[in-house]
Amino acid sequence: MASQSVYIADGHHRYETALKYANSRKVELGDKYKGNEPFNYVMGVFYNAFDPTIKILPTHRLIRETSYSPVTILKRIGKHYKIAAMEFTDFRKEKAARIKLRQLLTAYKKDNKHAFGIYLKDIPNKYFVVTLKDSQGDLVNRPISDEIKALDVSLLESNILAPIFNISSN
Repeated sequence: MASQSVYIADGHHRYETALKYANSRKVELGDKYKGNEPFNYVMGVFYNAFDPTIKILPTHRLIRETSYSPVTILKRIGKHYKIAAMEFTDFRKEKAARIKLRQLLTAYKKDNKHAFGIYLKDIPNKYFVVTLKDSQGDLVNRPISDEIKALDVSLLESNILAPIFNISSN
């Protein structure tokens, strides 16, 4: 595995914390540090991302409070994304809309398009599908690899969560 690229799909905060702890312990030990101390090791599970039997589920985020109106949120999202609404009027139609939303997101993913589903509590009876505009360039302003910049979660954080809601993993 030493020669392979590894992407952390879940647990990156735990991994970063383990690295910080290991580095602090290394400094504490100074000349007594040998490199084989238990704090130098972190348990992980590796999966082949290209295995057709692996199913990667979408990333979900819940934002409980914001000072922005739903219209303002949609306008700000519209800077980088096309927005389409899916309306429903009752429980059965809501279930059908949810299924259609998942189908659309799956289809976009297969076409290598970046898309998210959004529900705004203050706009009842609508789901929104937002798709990255084709003309967009580099929207992730962080010193990370192009592969990580292209992940939906990176785009979500850089273009929606951080600038609109001030939520960041940094």
